[in-house]
Amino acid sequence: MPPINPKETAVNHPLKPAIAARPELSLALDAESATVRRERLAGGRIAITSPKGLHPRNALLVEAAAAAAGSHALTVMEPDGMAALVLRGLAPERRVGLWHLDLFHLERAVDVARQNQIERLEIHTGSELPVLDESPDLIILHTQIDSEAGLTLELVRQAHDRLAAGGKLLTCINNPRDQWLRRQLEKTFGNLTLFIKSKGGLVYSCKRTGKPGTDQDARPETRFYVKTVQVKARDTELPFETCYGVFSSDGLDGGSHALLDLLKYPEPCRSILDLGCGWGAMGILAAHWFGAERLVLIDANARAVEMARRNAQRHGLAERTEIRHEANLESLAREAETGAYDLVLSNPPYATDYRVTELFVQAAARALRAGGEAWMVGKNNPRLEALMTAAFGNAATQRHWGYDVVRAEKG
Repeated sequence: MPPINPKETAVNHPLKPAIAARPELSLALDAESATVRRERLAGGRIAITSPKGLHPRNALLVEAAAAAAGSHALTVMEPDGMAALVLRGLAPERRVGLWHLDLFHLERAVDVARQNQIERLEIHTGSELPVLDESPDLIILHTQIDSEAGLTLELVRQAHDRLAAGGKLLTCINNPRDQWLRRQLEKTFGNLTLFIKSKGGLVYSCKRTGKPGTDQDARPETRFYVKTVQVKARDTELPFETCYGVFSSDGLDGGSHALLDLLKYPEPCRSILDLGCGWGAMGILAAHWFGAERLVLIDANARAVEMARRNAQRHGLAERTEIRHEANLESLAREAETGAYDLVLSNPPYATDYRVTELFVQAAARALRAGGEAWMVGKNNPRLEALMTAAFGNAATQRHWGYDVVRAEKG
């Protein structure tokens, strides 16, 4: 297939209607925001209000969803679920599911659906795309190649395996000159059509070939790639398993390294809590150093908690480690968890707003016993020390290797 020239007009473009006088479907994203921008998409059929407007890639997915056919759809890695809402809102009889690795994004999508009174969406999470009782005939994939090409390639292959024979994958990229994604799709599916082309990017359509009842229609459970990295912190070096789709999958990140290099705790340290644990290195190393009797690792990412479980097993900590897959730390609200920990560790995500940092700090303040310590690390997160001071009445920051390591003690 020859390269796509960005100046060419896509053949058989499905979106050529005149602008509709009234939208068929109106949706709101963060409806309570003081700043509102209204957009008309899909030839005016869809009206969306949001604080800053949709990201171009999300807008492309909405356009694709409005033009797509199919009776059973699954959207993959959507950060806010808008394409799923369009699929359901335009065709209420259509079966629609959402899948995401991360519960933060999945719960946000559920909240947006609730605000827009879109019901009966099927919610899925896990380390891989679900094998459903009935194979979907449409999968819409929000690509991740600008941050993680390996995860995108795995999801493309899994989408192929999960689709019904004759089903279609729609996936977008906000690069009108893309070649990489196009090659991967054509290699996996053996076919590719340019479904939508705009200044914001491209939407590709690929069809799962094969006939029902043939070997090609079988739906194998494609596994994801797991790799081993060596982590050296202070005088300790241990192997850890990681995978695509988790934070810092190629090795321990600089912030966690900085925290571990400074971490000290007056023994005994019987119980450790790691909030946003990723693949578990920080909590496991601390438990190894201090001889903790109990280690609790919590993360919103399904692959992260699976890797953390495998790493705890690998290092002989399985019997004293609890792994929890949570976004809002709901398990820590139980009375038995209040004052239950000697040490809380966390490297809150930098790319999110401060709500996650605030959630982690407040949870740490509840979970620690009197005299217990919270150690957190941040970069470009100026509110971290202020939040910890407000929660604990004290906080001390050490600048180390370009990161701010903040320690607070519960009085």
